[in-house]
Amino acid sequence: MKNSILKIIGTTILLIVLLASCKKEELITPPDDKPQATREWVEISGTKWATRNVGFPGTFVENPEDIGMYYQWNRIIGWCGMYPMTSSDGTTDWDDSIDESNTWERTNDPCPPGWRIPTTDEAIALVNSDSQYTTINEVGGRIVGIGENTIFIPVDTFMFISGLSKYWCSNTLFIDNDYRHCYIGLYVTFIETFAAGKTAAALSVRCVLDTEAP
Repeated sequence: MKNSILKIIGTTILLIVLLASCKKEELITPPDDKPQATREWVEISGTKWATRNVGFPGTFVENPEDIGMYYQWNRIIGWCGMYPMTSSDGTTDWDDSIDESNTWERTNDPCPPGWRIPTTDEAIALVNSDSQYTTINEVGGRIVGIGENTIFIPVDTFMFISGLSKYWCSNTLFIDNDYRHCYIGLYVTFIETFAAGKTAAALSVRCVLDTEAP
């Protein structure tokens, strides 16, 4: 097992919208019932990880290989990578302001009830488990975990030119006299956790089970 990794990125994450990367129906109305998978979660390094990304706010996408919607830091509005950009509330006005909060507020968490965005520590523990690149239904991504306890996390080759998928953590870290956003980064060849300057970019969300939820 490799050592804990937290890469520090000094520049702002660039959001580059290239092609459609989530389903059009996600933009119109939220589904009545979130799709059910054979396994809702898989426990990896003591944390129960969802088997699918967040789609419309408060729901999971139908399949593990679906990238879902993108979310700006501490905001509950989802965005699709399509032109013109359309959000989960039907607007097309991108908010390029930066939320200066250092923790993702629960009221703004797009995860379904009983789930939440993972902390940086939980993300690092996930990254420290085994992973390998594979494809599901012609969608590339990484299988992360050990043995039967694995999840598939899709690598989005549309949203970012580098082919790097980025998944939010729920807290910032204070590094070099600055609070930095943290996220999980997936390339075709590796997975790591990163700390970067605060940004208005929208990233993917993969939830963990909230064991403290009522």
